[in-house]
Amino acid sequence: MIALFRVSLVLRAGRCRPCRTASGAGSCCRGRRAAGHADERTGERQPALKIETAGKHPTQPTKYNWDDKIISYPTEDELPQLLCVFLGLLPSVEFRNHGPQHNKSMKIENQGKHLYLTMAEGSERKAAVQLDAGRSTRVATLVARAFQAVNDDIDWNAARDILTRLAAPMVTARSEGGQSRRT
Repeated sequence: MIALFRVSLVLRAGRCRPCRTASGAGSCCRGRRAAGHADERTGERQPALKIETAGKHPTQPTKYNWDDKIISYPTEDELPQLLCVFLGLLPSVEFRNHGPQHNKSMKIENQGKHLYLTMAEGSERKAAVQLDAGRSTRVATLVARAFQAVNDDIDWNAARDILTRLAAPMVTARSEGGQSRRT
């Protein structure tokens, strides 16, 4: 399904909405922290990357159905992987088992001439969008800002070294080893 997408940095504190219980971690994220949770040392809220996709409206073909959008907040572990795809260090990444029913997924793939983003919630709701060079650059900038924010505003040269020498090789080794990618 052809879709439209929005990517933004938002301030987000605490755990994801379904997990806000008296005991802390709930069934949605199983205790994983979405990037952008409150800083544990200062309590300040940090920016989180928010990715939204919407398919065509069912009755208005010239509009997109933002009332039925799919939303994803990549975790701290997923941000570097996502950034590696934008930097050409990895060909693709796929994240699964997000959301309260563990049925949301997102995949981004570098297809050479463009990037291709696919998001799904369950088997019925899917949205896909092609990102040309201009849109890819704007999104990569937001992903980089989110990555820097959750890593104590790391210097960009140091971040690139870490991504090149650590994150990308680790993801490649894991995928080549045939291990299940459960994030």
